[in-house]
Amino acid sequence: MNATAVYCSRQYQPWAGELEHALRDALNQHDVELKRYPGTLLHEPEAVATGAGTPFKVFTPFWRACLRRPDPQMPLGTPYTHPLPDTRAVRDALLVESTPHTAKLGQRVGGSMVTRRGRRARRLGSVLG
Repeated sequence: MNATAVYCSRQYQPWAGELEHALRDALNQHDVELKRYPGTLLHEPEAVATGAGTPFKVFTPFWRACLRRPDPQMPLGTPYTHPLPDTRAVRDALLVESTPHTAKLGQRVGGSMVTRRGRRARRLGSVLG
């Protein structure tokens, strides 16, 4: 394995903690670190609790506690993505000759036999531009 770390978001299902521990143990055997970040909630469940430190059972007090908390961090912007490769090189590599789409399988066109692979390549080439 060439990875040094696996990055993931926290999951909140009841079984997620056990799964995360098993995953962390398996990755540690390969010297790969598991880096978990907060998931899709505005506040982590442990961060919003009653005065006694237990989870809320009624929504309105929970909501008021959320409103007293600092605003969540804004999401990061869209990461830079590399441009896609020029598909003309792929098309040119697939197309050996130009055969009309009306040619039937097994028919000779320009001294060559029309095959499924050739027809598929031509169809792919027409889609790629």
